[in-house]
Amino acid sequence: MLSRYRVILTVLFVLYAIACFEPMFAGRVHDFHDFWTYYLAARAHSLGLDPYSLEVLNTIADRPRSSTLFDYPFVYPPMAIYVFEPLIQLRFEDASMLYLTVKAAMLVGLFAMWSALFLRRFDPVFLWFGLLAFNSPAYIDMHVGNVSIIEQFLLWVGFAALLAGRHAVFCALTAAAALFKLTPLLFLGLLFVPSLRPKRPFLLVGVTVGLFGLVAAASYLAIPGAAAGLAQNLNKHFMLVGAMNPTLLSVWEFTRQALRNETGLVLPAWLPLLLYAVAACAVLALSLRALRRAPAVDGRSAILFACLTYAVLMPRLPDYAYIIVLLPAYVAFCRTNIGAAPLLIALAFIQVANQHILGAKIFYSIIIQYYPLLLALLAWWLLARALGAEPKDNPASP
Repeated sequence: MLSRYRVILTVLFVLYAIACFEPMFAGRVHDFHDFWTYYLAARAHSLGLDPYSLEVLNTIADRPRSSTLFDYPFVYPPMAIYVFEPLIQLRFEDASMLYLTVKAAMLVGLFAMWSALFLRRFDPVFLWFGLLAFNSPAYIDMHVGNVSIIEQFLLWVGFAALLAGRHAVFCALTAAAALFKLTPLLFLGLLFVPSLRPKRPFLLVGVTVGLFGLVAAASYLAIPGAAAGLAQNLNKHFMLVGAMNPTLLSVWEFTRQALRNETGLVLPAWLPLLLYAVAACAVLALSLRALRRAPAVDGRSAILFACLTYAVLMPRLPDYAYIIVLLPAYVAFCRTNIGAAPLLIALAFIQVANQHILGAKIFYSIIIQYYPLLLALLAWWLLARALGAEPKDNPASP
């Protein structure tokens, strides 16, 4: 039976969520530039035109949109186009409403799945955390019309199948989630965790990657010029800096640019990539070490840790993609048993009033722009420390 404060928190959350998302469904507040791009790319392909050309997308657009829209070309593999083609049978307004409704249902399903399978309880505090933490990635995703909620829903249903021992279903859903951004295929590595390992993990991974490769190759053959168009678009739009893409690679490039602007110091363009490679190798090595030190780690903890490691390692992870860290970070923060001293010491160095001391402006810029990445790193470190320390019967408990 829910306590009074949980009922109050839940009611307030429902009212707040309605206030946030109702304007989107009413058509008053949403940008949807990502979905508009998907819709136009699918239309271009159906007309035999190049879906990767911004000029083509401008030409076939049949409704007025802001000029900023066309700064967003199609940046996914050609097989993703076929996912959106059924929607072009509808007017954009109808297609966008259907798309928004499906994503809203998936988002509700995600919270329900997280609560039932990982938290193993109803926690209204987590509802607030999931909506507001890490710069509100779910809200941003709904606002711009990206596919992150769809990708995450497929991934987490796959994780549920993996926990239930349905390894083939997990592989199929992971491959489906990778149709858009490819990198979710890395989660097939969970099949090698002892508590999740099937009888023939190499065979399952090999078959999954092989079939996925055949589908990808067929889509490239079906759309001539897709490889060149995709490469050109990614080259122009891959490196985002600041709060839009808080990653280990981006933070080094942001720092390089800030040093140049504030001090005149010009560092080589390749340095951020080198520093990212060093940092990524360190994170990966420490992650593998944590798993080796906890060989009997339960499946749920392994999945949560894999999600945090994935988020920290990705060279490109836009703000809306931080949905993947919401549950793992919440669990990591709840599990921590470290004292308050480190936090208090860290807070003592954050001089809000004095930003004139050498390096302060750059420091605050990094904190403001990259705090989701910093929080993800903190959650990753906390969970790495806690691996194997929690009781197996309730691995996700605070």
